[in-house]
Parts: sequence; C-alpha cells; structure tokens
Amino acid sequence: LAHCALPPEKRFVFYDQIHTTGIDIRHAHVARAALTIGKDSTFRDYAQGAYRMRGIGRGQRLKVLLTPEVLTRVRLDVPDNSGGSGTGGGASGAVGTSFSSADSPTAKSEGSRSRPAASSEDEEPARKTLDLVLGQEIPDLGAEIGGSPSSTVRFKKLAKGSWGIRIGLCVNDQILALNGTEVSSFTNEALLATLRQRPLRLRVSSYGRPLLESLCAWLLLRQAQTENIQMQLLRRQSIEHEARRCAFEVLEQKFYSRKDGMADLPRLQQPMQRLPTSP
Repeated sequence: LAHCALPPEKRFVFYDQIHTTGIDIRHAHVARAALTIGKDSTFRDYAQGAYRMRGIGRGQRLKVLLTPEVLTRVRLDVPDNSGGSGTGGGASGAVGTSFSSADSPTAKSEGSRSRPAASSEDEEPARKTLDLVLGQEIPDLGAEIGGSPSSTVRFKKLAKGSWGIRIGLCVNDQILALNGTEVSSFTNEALLATLRQRPLRLRVSSYGRPLLESLCAWLLLRQAQTENIQMQLLRRQSIEHEARRCAFEVLEQKFYSRKDGMADLPRLQQPMQRLPTSP
C-alpha cells in the first residue's frame, strides 16, 4: 500500500478472518465498513474486525450484516421480550444495523430498532411503528392479547421461541392496525377473528432494546461457551496425561520387581515399531 497510486478514499480493502487481528491499514476519515457475523463468531472476532476502523466515532462508520439464520439465533439465545428487529417472520436476505460510535451506537437501518434515551425519568422513550406481514407459515402468533379495541390492544404475553420473540416484539407493544384498518374500528369478536386470518398485515407500535445490544450479548455468550469448551478439553487432556503417567509408573514398578525387568524396561520407553507386512 505504500506504493499504491490510489488515494485512501478510492480504495477497497478486504479483511479475511485471520487478518482482522494485527493488521493496521489507514483508511479515509469518512470510510464505511461492512462487518459480517457468522453463527460461530465470538465477541473477540467482532471487536477485532470492528477496530480495523480506527476512526469510528470520528467520521468512519461501520455496518454489521447478519443473515436471517444468525438473527433468529440471536433472538432465541437472548430471549428477554425487550427489543429487536422490524423484519417479518418470512423475511429473506441479510439484515443490517449501522453505527458510527463504539461507545454510543446509533441504529440507522430498517432492520434494527433503537430506544432513544428519554430526556427525563417521567418521559417515555420514543416508539417506532413496525409494519409486519404474517404468512401461512406462521399459523399462531404465540402471544396473549390484552386490552380492548375501544382503548388500546397490546401484547400481554409472548411465548418463548414464538414468532414475536424471534423478530423482537416485546410485552406491552401496541397493535395499531390489522390489514390496514385501525383496531378502534373492530369489535372484540372481529378483532380475534382477524388475528387468525392469513396473510395478515400487522402494524405495531414498539420500542425495545437495540439490535446491536442483543447482538453483543449473544457474541459474549458465544465466547463464554467457546472458552468453557476449551477449558473442558484442557482439563480432560490433563486428566488423560496424569492417567498415562500413573499407568507408566505401575508398569515401571512391575518390571523393576522382576529379575529380568531391567532388560524389558527400556522397551517400554521406545516407540512401537511397525510390524512388517507380507507382500
């Protein structure tokens, strides 16, 4: 790169998994980076890749790309009924969230929802309206609905692993409209009947934990699981080594107790010889 004739603002740099650690390349101060997350990624992988952009928060920006499979894994492994994505259950393609500061990330993409900080303790954080579509592949919401059309209709309870949990809905999210009709126009019976229709267009007013926060929690969980597995493997290796040492001591004592043991003992310490095979 020292002899590259292209200015930094016209360069495209690709980092593979190995080279996200220890590589320091100067990028343009307004550079944009795309960071991919896989099902086996850990928080260390995420942090090492993100900080190839040395100017995050000072002009450089980072966009995190997730496949629907990884997003579903995040929702299932970090279930707290408190935030997430505005994508529908049958969505395909990548979901992205972008931010410009590692200390205070700001969600910008359609596939994420942020909870802005309230200006006072009495002020409720801003909500976001989500337009969702339920197809035939989602026969059940997996949710308990509370309230009445004359006032407000909310999600009273969400079952673990349900469609609402997977896309990031949370308890007390408000249903505004069904199939383009405001809920205030329904009776209780008509509301329940419409909720069972498929396809169903659902408009929800919601706020919750940002997608980036859920992702970081999932990555930390993955890293803890990986470190735990490594610790178990090291412990098992240590136990097996101790068992081999004890077995060798027993054999050593056994052969020393024999009169001809001194002649047989060196054979134990030599590697096994491969027997010749017949042609």
